[in-house]
Amino acid sequence: MAVKAKRIFFSGKVQGVGFRAKIFGFSLGFRVSGYVRNLADGRVELWIEGEEDQIEKFLHALTAYLLQNIEKTEHLDETPKGFKNFGIQKSEK
Repeated sequence: MAVKAKRIFFSGKVQGVGFRAKIFGFSLGFRVSGYVRNLADGRVELWIEGEEDQIEKFLHALTAYLLQNIEKTEHLDETPKGFKNFGIQKSEK
């Protein structure tokens, strides 16, 4: 299967509540790579790469678990960059 990439922006109670750490923990259960980071405007950015079924399962499980924190999401299809693992990146300034 082909590797896909998505960039997702989460708005709501997503900073200062362990949101990035929870996303990182979820990533360990799926064959995905990429990163998560806080943005200066209060949103959280998730870049995720993997096979489409893994990405969809990951996002479904993640959003169901963190639904109480999420007010809005924005999904963008991207070109994969070839990430080898998943991590928490330094916050944007």
